[in-house]
Amino acid sequence: MKRALKTICMMMLAFFVCTSAFAQERSWEELNARYKEIREQDEKGLNFTAIFDAIDIAQEALEVAERQFGPNDPRVAESLYYLAEAYNIGIDYAQAEPLYKRALTIYEKANQRETLAYARVLIGLGVLYSLQGKYGEGLIYYRQALDTIDKLPEPNTVELARLLDYMALTLEFEKGFAAAEPYYKRSIEVKEKVYGDVHPEVAEAISVLASQYRINEQFAESYRLYKEALAIYKKLYGKKDPKVAEYLESVGYYHYEQQEYGRAEPYYKEALKVWEKIYGPDETELCLHLVKQGQLYDAWGRYDKAADFYRRELAIKEKAFGKDDPKLIPSLKCLFTFYDTRKNFPQAERYYGRLFAIREREIEAGTIAWYELLRDYAGFFVRWGRWSKAEGLYRRLLVSYEDFPGKNWTFEAWIAERLADLCVLQRNNEEAEGFYYHALSAWEKVIVQEKESDKFIEFLDSMAIFFRSVGKEQEAELLEQRAEAIRVRLQQEKDKTPGSSRVPLPLLMGQLTTPYATSPSTLIRMVLARMTSSPSIARRA
Repeated sequence: MKRALKTICMMMLAFFVCTSAFAQERSWEELNARYKEIREQDEKGLNFTAIFDAIDIAQEALEVAERQFGPNDPRVAESLYYLAEAYNIGIDYAQAEPLYKRALTIYEKANQRETLAYARVLIGLGVLYSLQGKYGEGLIYYRQALDTIDKLPEPNTVELARLLDYMALTLEFEKGFAAAEPYYKRSIEVKEKVYGDVHPEVAEAISVLASQYRINEQFAESYRLYKEALAIYKKLYGKKDPKVAEYLESVGYYHYEQQEYGRAEPYYKEALKVWEKIYGPDETELCLHLVKQGQLYDAWGRYDKAADFYRRELAIKEKAFGKDDPKLIPSLKCLFTFYDTRKNFPQAERYYGRLFAIREREIEAGTIAWYELLRDYAGFFVRWGRWSKAEGLYRRLLVSYEDFPGKNWTFEAWIAERLADLCVLQRNNEEAEGFYYHALSAWEKVIVQEKESDKFIEFLDSMAIFFRSVGKEQEAELLEQRAEAIRVRLQQEKDKTPGSSRVPLPLLMGQLTTPYATSPSTLIRMVLARMTSSPSIARRA
């Protein structure tokens, strides 16, 4: 009795398990609907979680279709297409290819070659090969798909529009814009028939072709199409929509690129009004568009208006973030460059000073980035002939860099030389001499680590010229003799190298024994000539 009861229980359990499993299995139609839902939610195929979900659903739908309808049913081909599509989006071409081809075989056996479903699989194969750079193979399948769709009673479909886009892109890669142009045009015509004249897809297709014309320097056609797309967006969204503003800027930018600034201006102005209504006149989102306005007037040569837009952009950020926030750096750079290019030193210094102060707070003192910051700021004052300001920054550099671990001695020598040069320019010869000796000490360490070089010879020559200019002939002569000896050694090393050009020794000696000019004006010209040089701060490997 117990054994019979146990058998009955086991049979009932098995029945419930089977019933439960059957109840949990989703129908082919449900799975297809779920797959399409996932694809619509992730239309661009950029979310890999969604891609993996789509693959799982499509795989399950294929298994259900094979079980319910048999292996050669067109519904199995449809599931094969969806699974191949999901693999294709997931960049798993090896998995996708045999699925597409099996789907084609099923449709062919079912005598369904002249159907949209069959064309869809051909398009999928074309995309698969094109994505792998096999444009010729891709075009074979695209053309087969186009022939199939063109024979249908109603060929103007979404699939045809997409096919034409794919063909245009592939032909452009393979053969250039001239071959692709008819397909871009036909895509627009098909989309107008499928969606109507006033639709985002139509405007986007027109815009794509406009961009292609602009890239290929067919500016009249580009301009005409940009205006066409703009008119569609205005009808769709009204005149106060971001897409409308973007297109206004696009048309304006077309004129900007052609240096037709007067024609560009009204489009930029209208775009800015739209952005101001979208964001408000004092919101940071407006800043990018203010800079674009400034760039237009800057290129046009209307510098006062350009400066107004650049300053307005900065003022909005100052109000939002405060006057010392790092987010102001791009705006300060923009204004500094604007005034520096216009040779307006007071304004350039004003914005560079603020930029320097913000960046100095950001950067840890004593790091390479910090030294570069001081070096570049000092270089700005050198370029403008503000010697005392440059000198103060170089002094900060030198004092700090003396304690820098694993330093680049060439850079320390360079700082000391710049300070010597600045002292010469300011007629402070006593301090200049001290800095020259500091530079010489650093150079001595350079040639221990590396070897004597033409750069070291140049330094010795400069130091000798300085000593002659202040009447220290003996010191100058010793430096000249050392420079001469190094030149001879370096030339001898070159002579030993096969293929090197040899300078005759008498000529070389004649060049070395030529007396250096000693007038202060000559020395200052020499100093000014080398003030803008700037070596790397990082230690050489």
